[in-house]
Amino acid sequence: MSRGDPTFSSTLQVFDQGIKNGWHLGGQLYVSLRGQTQISVAVGESAPGKPQETNDLLLWLSAGKPLTAIGLALLLEQQGISTDSRVCDVIPEFGVEGKESITIHHLLTHTGGIRAADSIDETLDWDAMIHAICATRLDDNWIPGQKAGYHIAGSWYLLGEIIQRLSGKPFADFIRDQLTRPLGMSQTFLSFPDSDHTKPLGSLCLLYDTFAGKQQPHSNWNNPAYTQRARPGSNIRGPISDLGRFYEALLGYGPNPSPLPSTSMINRVTTRQRSGMYDHTLLGTIDWGYGFLIQPPTPLPVHPGYTYGSHASAETFGHSGNQCACAFADPAHGLVVAWICNGRPGERIHQLRSNSINNAIYQDLGLTA
Repeated sequence: MSRGDPTFSSTLQVFDQGIKNGWHLGGQLYVSLRGQTQISVAVGESAPGKPQETNDLLLWLSAGKPLTAIGLALLLEQQGISTDSRVCDVIPEFGVEGKESITIHHLLTHTGGIRAADSIDETLDWDAMIHAICATRLDDNWIPGQKAGYHIAGSWYLLGEIIQRLSGKPFADFIRDQLTRPLGMSQTFLSFPDSDHTKPLGSLCLLYDTFAGKQQPHSNWNNPAYTQRARPGSNIRGPISDLGRFYEALLGYGPNPSPLPSTSMINRVTTRQRSGMYDHTLLGTIDWGYGFLIQPPTPLPVHPGYTYGSHASAETFGHSGNQCACAFADPAHGLVVAWICNGRPGERIHQLRSNSINNAIYQDLGLTA
């Protein structure tokens, strides 16, 4: 649909108001119902004086984490490995400093207790990063599985390393060959450069910090040295429509035959595996599947951060990116939503923006009942 299509007038107004407020320069929006695209549009600018395009490559940050979760689920199913397997059964050097009992289940549900690993310098190369994470101590007063706290980066490197050791392939190559290319996500990149990739059709765009009236490119995430390395929890880039296609496939609207795990495994990954636990990182009671944040089971006056607004069903699953992106699937409606803004305006403003966008999408589609 075109930028001027009236169906999504309220949603686009939220994007436009954010531009006027200085919260972002521009962004991308993709929405589908039961596998049928309702809108795929770019708004505003990717840089001052340069219009944002629908095929531009934007940094998804943590919104890309579910690709790692599904890639691992595919491998576990293929090789008959349980999520209750200990991490040190695959990565033996991890089983020190109180971490011996941490399982794959704990990593995927953010209950492992290795948040100290999130502070490790991400300029380290892959092997050095894994070595540093393995040497990390278990967080104080933490029993794996009995306490919850969102793991920003460290546990995701471990999941990527498990993928490498089980598959015999580099993490980025496995996700590309087994997921993104078979799903038609041809412009999704886990790192640059890569001689096996065709030249991107769109521009590699900057992400701006826009807090308190600033409009500055982020100092690290736009750095070429950062873009060249695979980071399972934060460094996937692409047009947001590619991420929408990923969620369509999870709802069963993707290619046939599907490259994804079985329907039963997808159902397990995208439904509650952690319920009613207070998250000591995100500071709220949040439910998780395996790598997917699940909408609260009952409507709340104020939703925890990074959930999906006031109208999403309790089965809705997805993941958001730090102050910039949101992607989810609502099985009750066959709805897929993926959007990204290229400005990070601060946590409080972003949560207002996120809820406004998600609520407007449901309103524009008449799904608020």
